[in-house]
Amino acid sequence: MQHMNWKKYVEQTARIRTLSSPRVHNRMKASNYYEILTENFMEIRSLALSNRHLLKEEINPYLSNMGDLLEEETIEELLELQNALIDAYNMENLDMAVVTQITDRLYADAAQKQDIRYMVEQLDAQVSAYYTLLNMQKRMLPYAKNCEKARKKAMDAANELLTFLDKERFAQLPDDETKEIVLVNSRYMCALFEGLHDEATKERELTILRNALSLEDDSFYREQVSEYDWEYHRVRTLEYFGIMTEFANEKKLIKEECREIWEHCKELKKHWEESEKVRKRISESEILLCICRSGYYAGELSLDDYKEELLHLYKRRDPDGYSIGDIFQNILVPLEYLLQIDVERIGEKDIDLLSGIYNDITNYVFCMQNTGSFSYLLEYFVAFMRNFIELPGQMTFMDACLNGIAALHPPTYVHTIMVGRIAKCFCRHLILLHPEAFVGMFGYKNVEEVTAHRFELEEYIFRGALCHDIGKFLIMDTIFIYGRNLTDDEFDIIKTHPDVGAQIMSNYSSTRPYADIARGHHKWYNNQAGYPEYNTEESDVKLLIDLVACADCLDAATDTVGRSYNTGKSFTDVFDELIEQSGTRYTPYIVDLLKDEDTLKDIEYLLKDGRKEVYYNTFVRLVTVQKSVQ
Repeated sequence: MQHMNWKKYVEQTARIRTLSSPRVHNRMKASNYYEILTENFMEIRSLALSNRHLLKEEINPYLSNMGDLLEEETIEELLELQNALIDAYNMENLDMAVVTQITDRLYADAAQKQDIRYMVEQLDAQVSAYYTLLNMQKRMLPYAKNCEKARKKAMDAANELLTFLDKERFAQLPDDETKEIVLVNSRYMCALFEGLHDEATKERELTILRNALSLEDDSFYREQVSEYDWEYHRVRTLEYFGIMTEFANEKKLIKEECREIWEHCKELKKHWEESEKVRKRISESEILLCICRSGYYAGELSLDDYKEELLHLYKRRDPDGYSIGDIFQNILVPLEYLLQIDVERIGEKDIDLLSGIYNDITNYVFCMQNTGSFSYLLEYFVAFMRNFIELPGQMTFMDACLNGIAALHPPTYVHTIMVGRIAKCFCRHLILLHPEAFVGMFGYKNVEEVTAHRFELEEYIFRGALCHDIGKFLIMDTIFIYGRNLTDDEFDIIKTHPDVGAQIMSNYSSTRPYADIARGHHKWYNNQAGYPEYNTEESDVKLLIDLVACADCLDAATDTVGRSYNTGKSFTDVFDELIEQSGTRYTPYIVDLLKDEDTLKDIEYLLKDGRKEVYYNTFVRLVTVQKSVQ
């Protein structure tokens, strides 16, 4: 049998992740940043082509034909590939689509062979894989339909594993390792309830955790698995109890339930103090947060005391650390503080504290490139941004989003700035060529008023274009997928970013005026195609939406950096496409704009020297932030 070249696929996938967002440093020259990224993405294109070939010719053939039995050697190779692509504990993954395909294929093989040990192992793998996928997709709620598909797959696997806790079935499991998998999932499956807040789900989660604790006291299970680490089982179950009050008790646990959790968290702290093994696996800050948070909701702490405890924990953070515990302390702890602030009655102390926290988190995320635990960081960073409080005269939501995009994926940030500049250029020249097109917008009654307010129009479209991809910061780990074609589910996720961005923007004064631009920038001019389900004719700024859509396509098509799936087209090719599709995909005004000598001159500058200038400025921004925290 020919061996699949899975190691090469893993190595190249990891290399692509690093190349797509290179870590800047003081020794790097700003003048070379554009060239470095260009070279990186040329390498990415080569690696991506190789990976697609490996998938098609060497890996996918083993993942299809579910009815065929797999040979032992193939099973071992698929297991090695599966383990290399996902680290469920650290919530770090290289390619979840491939991982879930592997788990599904191996489980089908195990079920057909009726091999109980093999089946239990693959049910466990399915729980881990689909939980990780769920965790990525739930950031897009309430728009990601795929989120519940992933949850159901994980739940089905976890519920099947729980059936093995039946004492008769448990005793028939072939070995201690298989039994331990079932015991671990008796507590771990409660993680699958994340994002669900209804009363029935809360009760079931509490029941699962109580049952998991009770297993330790049952002599049957203790005798069945004599070498099982029951103390660690208890510790992790206690930890899951503590997590239930996360995000300001969003599950709405009542005071008695929070008191139960508070007692469990205090016990967890005792285990941590007495066991070096526990200290290596769980950070003290996580335990202390669980204690003070559950204590507050149990009525044991006042709001002021709770906030002081949170600040004390936050001050103990390591701003240069990127382990799970460090991310927890640098982002979740201040998020819990943020969630306690009454926006309508915010005081000066909280304003100053939040201002400092915003700067800290901005610096933290800017310095995290290629440091590991990316998905874990993104989960809490997105939650923080969803609960952001704007501070007049200080950091706005728009500023925070742009900072996040620049930190998480510089090429997307460059694209954002480029679309802003191109859209502003189109707007400026269209006002000169056809000022009547803007009459009626923002209450302008005639051409004279349009001309008098031309700078306000230019500023509006520029800022709107800067916001057009705000929804993307929620799915940066999906955007990182360069080494293969997107799956249908992944493309569905990406297609939610205009609507998600607009929904989030509508909550903040700095971005609310531009929500229509974000929502409509992937719609065709004639509304016959594109996404989401939104008619741009309903917007008072349809003309500006259409100009941003043109700018977006123009920059994306001509970019030679950050677009690994193809090389940048020449402006001549894109020029012809825009003209040919004017009146259908693009606004009819694009014809007059692109045939105007002055507009053409400006656009050609922006796509060449202007883009290099944006990369230069992006580098300066990145390295300046890093210098400020050294």
